[in-house]
Amino acid sequence: EAFSLAFSKQPLLQVLSAGAETHPPLYHAMLHFWVSLAGQSLFALRFFSVLPGILLVALLFLLGRRILGYSGGFLACGLCATSSFAVYYSQETRMYSWAALFCALSMYADIRWQATRERRWEALFLGAMLAAIFTHYYSFFLLLAQNLFRLLQRREDPRSWPNWMRGQSLIALAYLPWVLAQIDFIGAKASARW
Repeated sequence: EAFSLAFSKQPLLQVLSAGAETHPPLYHAMLHFWVSLAGQSLFALRFFSVLPGILLVALLFLLGRRILGYSGGFLACGLCATSSFAVYYSQETRMYSWAALFCALSMYADIRWQATRERRWEALFLGAMLAAIFTHYYSFFLLLAQNLFRLLQRREDPRSWPNWMRGQSLIALAYLPWVLAQIDFIGAKASARW
């Protein structure tokens, strides 16, 4: 938490620069602006993670309801609200509750996009997934799962496949500059840990 505050208080260009931190830059950039608005008190810093934790509970109700009906929605939000991990990370000045929120939002938007074919859901999916992968690298596991699911569903719905691949190309192109800028730093950290 102390590192998050110290890193986010730097000038924004330093926060966004590659090689300064192992994690992607979105969380620290958001925290940079939050600190300038809300201050540096322990309450203000931790409240920044409480917000996505609360929104995650509500979003998991919508997601669970969409997949399993009302009982599934209540079960999903109840499990999140009582999960010791979710509660803990919703109080810590780190990026984890934001990454969980962005991942859940991308799942919800993807499900709505598949059902309606509306561009607004496609745009929300792309925005949420980009936010997730620019918040934490583990978000790529969700993107991989979504791609595997879409690949398996391709025969059932061949019309959606070109749009899906276009979206994946946009995600890859948007993330490529960060990968190219950060690859040496991450490689050095990985070899040092090994």
